[in-house]
Amino acid sequence: AKNRKLLVNEEYMAVLVEEANKKLRRTREKMHRFYKNIRKNLKY
Repeated sequence: AKNRKLLVNEEYMAVLVEEANKKLRRTREKMHRFYKNIRKNLKY
């Protein structure tokens, strides 16, 4: 945004936010598996 005005249309912004949220979910899932494996291997 520049001077409180969006530089792209709202539809494009919604697509970007949706894709970013998907990436965050995948990253969280990977982190969960990673920590689960650490706990399993360290017997916590």
